[in-house]
Amino acid sequence: GECDDSSGQVMCDCDAGYHADGLTCVSGTACTPTLTETGWHQLTLKPGYSIGSRDRIVVRGDLAYLFVKRSLVVLDITVPDSPQELSVTEDILDGNQGGVAVANGYAYVFDTGSLGTTRGLNVWDLSDPAAPAFVRTVAPSSTINQTYHAEIQGGFLYASVSTLGLDIWDLSTPDNPTRRGTMQACPSFHQQVVPLGTQVLVTCYHNGGHPDAHYGWNTVDVTDPDNPVPVATFDSALSG
Repeated sequence: GECDDSSGQVMCDCDAGYHADGLTCVSGTACTPTLTETGWHQLTLKPGYSIGSRDRIVVRGDLAYLFVKRSLVVLDITVPDSPQELSVTEDILDGNQGGVAVANGYAYVFDTGSLGTTRGLNVWDLSDPAAPAFVRTVAPSSTINQTYHAEIQGGFLYASVSTLGLDIWDLSTPDNPTRRGTMQACPSFHQQVVPLGTQVLVTCYHNGGHPDAHYGWNTVDVTDPDNPVPVATFDSALSG
């Protein structure tokens, strides 16, 4: 099969199993790749635990870190079709897991619960994958509950905090991060963060009640991490 976009519209004539990178066929049959399972691993978790929308998988080199229902699972994926479980650390949080990020041998896990001693940004030492070690909980003066997403770039951690804004954390001391700047990048809910050099893209969601709910994004200049500055805005409700 083949796809032709010379007319300005993608026209696909796909044979069975043809991969067209997500493009669709005019016949209505999707041009999707044929996926083959190469291996799987049954996680050792508490009864009743299953992976949900707040759970995360972070891959660094030959290791995969799974943050599942307040547990941290470390897998050796050197042989992709036969992952090996190195450790399972249960109850790493008192509350609910929010955004997570991994860099330089440390895991940064936000506890978004309203109660408990781990509420805030939790730091875990991953230098020994077989025995992750808790370091500390960093709790800023203002609330950071409902931290949805976190990413790391250039020694800084960027986190989206529900209706409160974009938070910037300094990781120059990896085991003891400090919060530098924060700003209200979205008019309502902050969702995903994408670091792009000196700027960070923040996706936004406004739930004004159906059918008024709409999405958008803002770009923020983070050249000065203490004073982030908005650069551009896109709102689907205003795009026509």
